[in-house]
Amino acid sequence: MYETPAPFTYRDAYALAPDMADELYDVMQLQAHAGDHTADSPEKREFLLRRAAIYDRYAGGPDAPQWKIDADSEAIHSAVQLFDFDKRHHMGGSHYDVDHEVWKEQGLRAYVRQEYVTWLTARTEG
Repeated sequence: MYETPAPFTYRDAYALAPDMADELYDVMQLQAHAGDHTADSPEKREFLLRRAAIYDRYAGGPDAPQWKIDADSEAIHSAVQLFDFDKRHHMGGSHYDVDHEVWKEQGLRAYVRQEYVTWLTARTEG
């Protein structure tokens, strides 16, 4: 059994995240500019990651909406899409890679948190 490392907790993963409205706007812009995201590109990965993080934030946040059941379902679905994309393209896995057994115990929403922290850190430091 693994203890949840700091970046995988909801609070730590999203502590420095942009305001939800700003993040939603950015993800909508990514989707609009990248079309249907059929190409396997870094832009598609960023879209999948940020969309999964939005659903995770909605589903797990302190102000989770009344439609939490749908948010949970979408958060899981979006996490699976990101995880599958990363596995197919040998991407991600900034701390624990996609084949690590921690994801069987922690779940793929924890994978989203790991990858979001890595992405956000690179974005703010770069």
